[in-house]
Amino acid sequence: MSFFKEVKQYKTRTIARDLMMGLSSAIVILISLIGIIYYSYSSIRYEQKLNSDVMQITEELASLLTKPVWLMDYDAVMNIFQAYRKSENLVSMRVEDSRGNVIFQSDLSDSRELITRSRIITSSQTGAEIGSVKLIFSTEHYKQTSEKS
Repeated sequence: MSFFKEVKQYKTRTIARDLMMGLSSAIVILISLIGIIYYSYSSIRYEQKLNSDVMQITEELASLLTKPVWLMDYDAVMNIFQAYRKSENLVSMRVEDSRGNVIFQSDLSDSRELITRSRIITSSQTGAEIGSVKLIFSTEHYKQTSEKS
């Protein structure tokens, strides 16, 4: 009777079945590994691009705000903020002069995931510090862009 049990076991297990199961398992593991590596790579690239874009915008705004801060021109600072708020993810800006007096402050942040950057505004002629700007960016636009690609 034991002999028939062994014969029955051999009928269910074949070389073709074992090879197919091994190949299927290897393919699933390989595809999963490639997916994990791609996800890690794209996450790192996303963070690098995000930091690069935020730093570039911060530098641009600091150089644009030099003259309005020097002249204490509230309207020009507000116009610059409005223009960048429409085109970028700038949700908050605080501009102070060199003594710490607030020239402009606007906070429209409603998101939990924010990036904050600060930059000192210097005079292009004398190189002296004339103020500072603190910018807060939302990451929603970048997330939507990265999900599409």
